Amino acid sequence: MQASDSNLDTLHILPLRYIPLETGGLRRARLMKTVRLESMVELYDEEGVGTGRVKPGELRNVFDFSGDRARDPKIVTELAGLHSYDAFSLRISLRQLDLELDGLDGFQLSDEKAAELSQYMAEFTRPLVRFVCGEVSDSAGNLSDLLRLLTDRNSKTALLNLRRLASLLGIDVIRIPEFLQDYADVYTSLSFYRQCLEQIRPQYADFVDTLTAIRSTREARSDPKLVKDCDMIEAKFNMLFESTTDTLDKFRDRTENMWEDPTAERYQQMERLVLDHQERIGETLCALTAKMDAWDREFPKNKEGRILDKAVFVRSEIKHGLDKLQPLTFAGA
Repeated sequence: MQASDSNLDTLHILPLRYIPLETGGLRRARLMKTVRLESMVELYDEEGVGTGRVKPGELRNVFDFSGDRARDPKIVTELAGLHSYDAFSLRISLRQLDLELDGLDGFQLSDEKAAELSQYMAEFTRPLVRFVCGEVSDSAGNLSDLLRLLTDRNSKTALLNLRRLASLLGIDVIRIPEFLQDYADVYTSLSFYRQCLEQIRPQYADFVDTLTAIRSTREARSDPKLVKDCDMIEAKFNMLFESTTDTLDKFRDRTENMWEDPTAERYQQMERLVLDHQERIGETLCALTAKMDAWDREFPKNKEGRILDKAVFVRSEIKHGLDKLQPLTFAGA
């Protein structure tokens, strides 16, 4: 299976057609995280019809799970317990669930999404390209440049450095393309997370403005708990944003330092460090994305919502589940 399309470019949605389920109607559905950070099975979402969502535990009221389909509810329930549905966290989580999937490594971002990430990937590819090729311009320096060097007989210095790189990593030169593919995959995850974080920032800035407006209302002045809730939510969001930003910044700096004196051991440690952090980063960004997307759907910018309606949504929906989220801690110190 090669699950590489735009349906895997999100953190909070998992199309069930990629999962080995026997129930046809269920395979056409998708799991998604709601604003309350609960997993729901979305059976349909059609304009003019509406959205049909079911709790995983209520699927037996919708589908017949007799015979070969008996295991399907358990699989969906296990998937519902995952904290993020991004492609990178999924690879780790699905292995832990011991689901029999063919080509699990085929869970990839779409080609379009991968192209979008080039500016973020440069943080991680440029140190490697600089090590092999020397100084590179801001507009140059990606892994495809290194692949071209493998067949460029005129670039003797670079080829010597490639051989040096292979020696440092303890691999044969012929395996450099394989190493570059693994390297790209590891750092694509960090680039994806960075882009997700940056995309949420403007949404959150607007949301904070609304929290400020809520605190200035007459209702808030007579309801200290509403003010306290707004303060808590803003503080929690700030903490999550800051810790995630700090973690991604540390990976960037560590990668830069790694290529100043690369060894096989240092690279393997860095690769393991990234993999160890993927689920936690995915969980945090999935929660932030689910909440900010729900906020934008409920109160589109082109339609001004009543401030009291927003206050109710903040208290009943945005606040829900935040207590379970903890700031990221970089474990590579």
